[in-house]
Amino acid sequence: MPAGVEASSKSQLVWFVQPSSYPALSPSWNGHLIADCADLFFRSANLNVGGKNKTVIFSAGYFSKRLCVTWTEDQNGDWSDVTKVRTTTVDDELGVYFSVEVADMNGDNRQDLLVTVSSPDNGTVLVYEIPDDVTKGPWERRVISDGFSVPGLFKQGKGSPGFAVPFYPSEVNSTGKPSILVSGYDDGHAYILSPASQSSTDWSYERTSFHAGHGVIGNGFQLGDVDGDGTQELFLPCYSEGAGFSLPGHTLRLFA
Repeated sequence: MPAGVEASSKSQLVWFVQPSSYPALSPSWNGHLIADCADLFFRSANLNVGGKNKTVIFSAGYFSKRLCVTWTEDQNGDWSDVTKVRTTTVDDELGVYFSVEVADMNGDNRQDLLVTVSSPDNGTVLVYEIPDDVTKGPWERRVISDGFSVPGLFKQGKGSPGFAVPFYPSEVNSTGKPSILVSGYDDGHAYILSPASQSSTDWSYERTSFHAGHGVIGNGFQLGDVDGDGTQELFLPCYSEGAGFSLPGHTLRLFA
């Protein structure tokens, strides 16, 4: 969310049904209201719901200040019957929930939630361990990096961090615990969080700032091996400057 943008605290997650013919040209995609707690970022995953593998949707509430999970009780997984759609709050104690990703963060072959909470003074990156049944909990919360802050005196409407995404520097070596790319957003930095060890019970990370800009570090960064050398490159957007970085391991070099 750009700095200074204000909006209502109400938001909705809506499913639009793709028409069976000529969807790109059709003016009428039927909409179904799914939940009222989704804001900027949401992710879906197939997880255990009441003993069945179903699609669930995790949403980070920027304005609602809730981290939520939504699913349907329909036996066939049909979301069109809104009376069977359920939403429960995973957490609502920390403030502005900015982004959410679903990934195995500690190498135990179980999916977790990677979440950022944006704040002008003490933003955090967290991991929530997904329970055996998402409808029951409990949700174990792990703070893996904190103390993100926005410089200067005028902080209203600003916050840090922004988006966080797990990654492996090499496409051919994508095992073990991933590192994490973090947009500092209004603090003007971009970060890497590196796991201190490969132990699944060790939640400590080393935070490294690899770019300090002169504006907002955006959330649209992309990873990909663009030159075919097996190492991922990072394209990092900045609101007042544009930059791309190469990621050979964790040694970064500016190339554009």
